[in-house]
Amino acid sequence: MKVVVASAIISVATVVSAAMMSGNIDFKKQNVVKTDSGHVNLGEVYSEQGVVDVELRFIDDKSQVFSLKNLPRGSYQSSIDEKIQSLLDEYNKGKAEDKQITKDSLTFKVPYSLTLQSHTMYMTENIPSYDLILDKKTINFDKDTVVYKSISDATNQFMKDNDKSYAATYFIKEH
Repeated sequence: MKVVVASAIISVATVVSAAMMSGNIDFKKQNVVKTDSGHVNLGEVYSEQGVVDVELRFIDDKSQVFSLKNLPRGSYQSSIDEKIQSLLDEYNKGKAEDKQITKDSLTFKVPYSLTLQSHTMYMTENIPSYDLILDKKTINFDKDTVVYKSISDATNQFMKDNDKSYAATYFIKEH
């Protein structure tokens, strides 16, 4: 009886070893992302970053005022500030000081829309560069609305609303 049990143990160990060597059994941790169209096996995640895209357009002719892509979660506001400042610098160039506008007084004479998109970008073992879209939202603003305040408030609220979505997509726990 002891010989049969020992033989069975050795046989099972041999089969499991062979399966592991052939790659049919893998004990590595697999990082899997759930999407609307199925699951994505990322394998080992080397890096991940929560980012946001910000796009400002005029509603009437759909012309783009500016577009900022892949802004890091923690420092998106400074990029928006720089873009607004560059618009102001361009507008104010050559104007008398009393005719210049500031970010607190910048308005448009036509309605405009702000499109925000949150996503997590991964560098992984199985898919070298993978971009997971979390949320997308377009907000319309009336003419004569203060641009800087409306964009800042909407973007800050959007990022706050997406905090849990970002956290749920992180595999590296040092964020």
